Amino acid sequence: MNDNDRENAPLTAEEERAVEIQGRWVALRIAWEDGLRARGEHVPGPFDDVEWGD
Repeated sequence: MNDNDRENAPLTAEEERAVEIQGRWVALRIAWEDGLRARGEHVPGPFDDVEWGD
C-alpha cells in the first residue's frame, strides 16, 4: 500500500461519524446565520473578535 492508496481508501466508521457531526455543526451555523440575517442583525465573520498580534 502506498500513500495514494491511503488517500483514496474508504472512510473508517470513525471518520464517517466525524463527517456526519461536522455536517450537523455546519447546518446549525447556517441556520443561526440565516436567523440573524432575517432579523437584520450583524452576522459575525470567522475572524471577528480575533486580535492579531505580531
